[in-house]
Amino acid sequence: MKIANGFVYQDETYFADADLSFKDGVITEIGPRLAADETYDATGCYVVPGFIDIHIHGFGGVDAMNGVDAVKTMSRELVKHGTTSFMPTTMTAAKAETRAAIHGIAQAIADPEPLGATVLGCHMEGPFFCEKRKGAQPAHALLNPSPIDFEDMTGADVSAVRRLALAPELPGALELIKTLVGHGVQVSLGHTDATHAQMIAGVAAGASSVTHISNGMSPLTHREPGAVGAALTSRQLTPEFIADLIHLHPAALRLVFDAKGPENCIAITDSMEAGGMPDGQYQLGGQDVLVKDGAARLADGTLAGSVLTMRLSLRNMVTVVGVPIAEALPMYTSTPARLIGETQRGRLAEGMIADVVVLDRAFNIRAVWVSGKRCV
Repeated sequence: MKIANGFVYQDETYFADADLSFKDGVITEIGPRLAADETYDATGCYVVPGFIDIHIHGFGGVDAMNGVDAVKTMSRELVKHGTTSFMPTTMTAAKAETRAAIHGIAQAIADPEPLGATVLGCHMEGPFFCEKRKGAQPAHALLNPSPIDFEDMTGADVSAVRRLALAPELPGALELIKTLVGHGVQVSLGHTDATHAQMIAGVAAGASSVTHISNGMSPLTHREPGAVGAALTSRQLTPEFIADLIHLHPAALRLVFDAKGPENCIAITDSMEAGGMPDGQYQLGGQDVLVKDGAARLADGTLAGSVLTMRLSLRNMVTVVGVPIAEALPMYTSTPARLIGETQRGRLAEGMIADVVVLDRAFNIRAVWVSGKRCV
């Protein structure tokens, strides 16, 4: 298979007028005028790596907490928007609910959708959070960090969990971070009222990212830099950001980008079940959420995730924030891949998995391949 005549994104830095070929799910060659039995004409379009969303609760009217069928629906729907791999993300919930959700994600990994986005593993957002900064996380199910509680919630599907977010200032947090990192789980710091020093202690224990920067965390002030200050200045921390222009002002998005660079910050959607759906009433973690004018909020006005897609997020970063597309793309592709250890995804190069998106100049999806299979 060959994608011809497009502008192919190469070396995470620039576009080149080239063809891209792949076979058996793997990219085989990038160059001018390649030979192939089958050709897709991408004239005038960008050819980019598939988007990787490592923080997403739901999409297309379903929630990742609701089992394997919901996760598979997410897989089918997300690929239409250029997301070729994702991490279904749990909410703070009772142990039994969390265990059931993780089991559903594990089932979707074992029996994937044939023409959908790849499920990379489970991201647990909670329950080890600070109540003051809980955001839309249900307070009644919050817990202090504990390996025993983690094992109770994951059960036989512990290997499906690849990422977990917690507040580093809580009793037991540093010990749990060390345990998780020792077992290959990537730890993010979030929903936290930590001081700068407490954040850096979390880094020393092994945490390597920050959950949706500036949302659900202690702010940056001139004498106490807090969680936001640590996220912006620690070279060991890769902050997530939500570029829906609701969670963060465009100037704040520019600040994150300028402070960290595209290799050290990550675009996420934090989408809930209303993603890809019209305004209306929805659910998140058993709580009623009203989506109006593209903003998802609880009854008290608290933001409850987003309805964003990675495609629209990229468009916002380029057209509103002013980041050139070649500089923006790593935050949607190679940087999240590196954070979670996905060495064969996130770049267009020989030998990489053929997760490929054709994107027109207006940021519309024209075609999508996942592991070399045409899905859109």
